[in-house]
Amino acid sequence: MKIINQKLLVIMIGTFLLSGCATSSGPVFKEVLPDKESVVYLYREFAVAGAVFSAYVSVDGKEIIGLSNEAYFPYKTKPGLIRIKATGGIMERNLSLKVESGKDYYVRTGGVMSENDFILLLMRPDIGKAQIKDNRLQVAE
Repeated sequence: MKIINQKLLVIMIGTFLLSGCATSSGPVFKEVLPDKESVVYLYREFAVAGAVFSAYVSVDGKEIIGLSNEAYFPYKTKPGLIRIKATGGIMERNLSLKVESGKDYYVRTGGVMSENDFILLLMRPDIGKAQIKDNRLQVAE
């Protein structure tokens, strides 16, 4: 009986911990075709450490989205220079990006929320598409 209670306790704790992880439940990645605007795909890959926290992304000083683990958000913008900021816990990263009309860009953020691991990177389109393909759409609140 004692072994069953210990197993049950482990299962309950594991379920509790996993249920608290920040995840997105939207549809799997679907490419948005840019027209005269540009599309910047903001995305976050899976990370066990830091999973309960969102990576908050703002563009030109306006908060856009809090990205959960394995989430993405297609940010449409006009051509020109944009400034992207990502924050996670006490970490902050900044990126300036000159976007062109009709092009798409892949910007990866997240990490384990430590000084050296939290990132904000412009990825090559082929790498970005491969990394984002199983991510789910994060809906802005």
